[in-house]
Amino acid sequence: MMVEVQLKSLSQTVWQSFMSELGSIVFGMEDGTVLMLLWLGVGRGIIAHKKVVVTALQTLAIGATAGVAGLLVGSLITRQLSG
Repeated sequence: MMVEVQLKSLSQTVWQSFMSELGSIVFGMEDGTVLMLLWLGVGRGIIAHKKVVVTALQTLAIGATAGVAGLLVGSLITRQLSG
């Protein structure tokens, strides 16, 4: 029972983090991370001679996924340290 509750809580945390990151990408971030990722994606597209929009969106998706993974790992470490 306790494991099921922890897994449900963990999945809710992951989902909330994902939605938060998605919202940040859609509505923009104050620190310019989205802009930097967009420019990186544009550069990737130009250098690789591929569709710039596709590579920019791929880069944003990778950035969002990395952000969610970072939040998840941080949450797990915090839970392990706090007991």
